[in-house]
Amino acid sequence: MKIEDLRAVTDTNTSLIRRRGALAGAETGEISIQAGGYNVELPGPIAEAVKALIVSGLRQQVADLRKALTDRGVELPPEA
Repeated sequence: MKIEDLRAVTDTNTSLIRRRGALAGAETGEISIQAGGYNVELPGPIAEAVKALIVSGLRQQVADLRKALTDRGVELPPEA
């Protein structure tokens, strides 16, 4: 593997680890919705919808990062 490929794999893996951490927090409700640096109190259904969108986006990012790694030949364990 070339050094450029190794750097790309390392950067992608770091991003994957960060997204997984954010996803785990979002799925357990450890997420706050902020706008312009201020906490925004939204009505329950709207806040839940926003959180669902965030979780969905993070799941897609994790899937994309996993694909990027497997496309480079990295063998990953199956998702839990």
